[in-house]
Amino acid sequence: MMAIDLPKIDELIPGLGCLNYHIFNNKNLSGKLQRRTEQIGYFIRGAIYSYEKLESIRSDVIESISHRLSNGAVCLDIDIVDTMNYEIDQYFYCMRRVADSVIHYLSLTYGDNSFPSSFNDLIKNIRKDKHKAIAGPVRGLLIDYWDRFGLPIKNYRDLATHHTLILSNCIAYKTENGFGMSMHLPDDPSNCKLDSISYEKEVSAMRFLANSLLNTLIFLNHLVEQLLDVLVSSNDKYDNSSMFITPRAMMTLKTRVTGEFVPFSPMTSEMLVVLKSVLASKK
Repeated sequence: MMAIDLPKIDELIPGLGCLNYHIFNNKNLSGKLQRRTEQIGYFIRGAIYSYEKLESIRSDVIESISHRLSNGAVCLDIDIVDTMNYEIDQYFYCMRRVADSVIHYLSLTYGDNSFPSSFNDLIKNIRKDKHKAIAGPVRGLLIDYWDRFGLPIKNYRDLATHHTLILSNCIAYKTENGFGMSMHLPDDPSNCKLDSISYEKEVSAMRFLANSLLNTLIFLNHLVEQLLDVLVSSNDKYDNSSMFITPRAMMTLKTRVTGEFVPFSPMTSEMLVVLKSVLASKK
């Protein structure tokens, strides 16, 4: 399986460092604020990790069964499908958290701690003309992103978390143009009735993930620009300085370092041996 080299947050959202500088300049960056503002970078990179890991799994699967695909198709075993569904579940979890983490920056920019912790609730409030400070381009940007990408992401995440496994059966195939894999998401992510969930529209899982990831990154960059405009309009001087939040507290090296060996034991296979022994002893 290929190593996953994640892009740094300043590559994904270049203006975020400048926004941090203007928010926190001459302010004490408390642990509480750091814990909140570090989330946006953590979760967008987490979504990228799951997306890249999913593609890595797909590539490994095709490589392992390519000899069985001579101009034909193979329905993948459920164990293989599950490994891909794990990453899709994690992708939607991270992307949902990305949206909620935006609220911390909105609160800091507008100096308003009354915003709800849920992006979904925030949009509902904005539509009811609450949070009047959020106006103009920022208001339009938030609503447009949520309607087009944020809400479908939320619905898929809710469907996967509370109701059912969302990935369809998967089929690997080969044509004269190369190898492929058919894998779909439910037609309507807002439909939670298990007996009517369908895949007739063949919503491509990979295309949805790629499209939602790219457009979320575009949204975040545009939002940072708009929030900078809000902050700078009230400042006498615009400063291009950057400041990136260091995730979590740094550990200091000690004379004697303790930890766990790599590879770590027990592995799952070892746990299964213990489990079988425990179950056998109960008989």
